[in-house]
Amino acid sequence: MICLLAAILSACTITDGGQVTSMAADSKDVGSLPRQNSVHFYTERLASQLFRSVLTLKPNEGIAIGTFTQVDTLELNKNVNHPLRLLGLQLEEGLMTASINKGLKVIEFKTRQKLLLKSDQDLMLSRDVKQLQSKQNVRYFLTGTLTEQETGVVVNARLIDTDNNQVIAAATDYVPMDTLWGLHKVQMKNDLIYRTGY
Repeated sequence: MICLLAAILSACTITDGGQVTSMAADSKDVGSLPRQNSVHFYTERLASQLFRSVLTLKPNEGIAIGTFTQVDTLELNKNVNHPLRLLGLQLEEGLMTASINKGLKVIEFKTRQKLLLKSDQDLMLSRDVKQLQSKQNVRYFLTGTLTEQETGVVVNARLIDTDNNQVIAAATDYVPMDTLWGLHKVQMKNDLIYRTGY
């Protein structure tokens, strides 16, 4: 099983204890990156940097992916269409995909105890703590912060071992503001959106 996982993970070293060290990016991953100036491109680039920096990781232990929040409040802006909010949520979703593609065991901790059927939708995910599973088998938690700049956002990601709160991997990248909305149409200044075109 460990040998199979080692083949999936690119350029990693397995220790006697079954831990993974020095997870390096696969060279073919770089060539298959999505087009620049998309959230997906920067998510893949951030994931590649993050997993290259892993100190020690047990790949059979569960990893949960959290939302990326604003660095000063550790919360997301309440405005549903705020660029930082959209970016924080999309980074969470994209890093879940990237982690699974690396062969890691990703735990979806927002799963309801029961499937909720409505007339127009079927819901399995929730942010209501009362509706979630009471026990979560999570060893690692991947999350990060967003720091707004005049023309972009600094993204800091970290992978935390929940057994001891040690940060076992970290990465930083810069996402231009026009990744979400065209810079020639929308600009952010002092936490306000200025539209210059339609």
